Amino acid sequence: MRFQTPQEVVAVTLRALQRRDPPISVVSGGRNRFIRRLMSVLPKLVVLRLAHSRPAQV
Repeated sequence: MRFQTPQEVVAVTLRALQRRDPPISVVSGGRNRFIRRLMSVLPKLVVLRLAHSRPAQV
């Protein structure tokens, strides 16, 4: 799975902001949307443990 280019992220963000009722936040990319949904379903304690158990990947 490839990362999005900065231009792709900006394009998604600008399209979202041009909506009649823009969202509070924009999540760009399929993998990021999946992770966001997963984190909203899991209990908060599990999310915190997952966040602290792995170093951030760049």
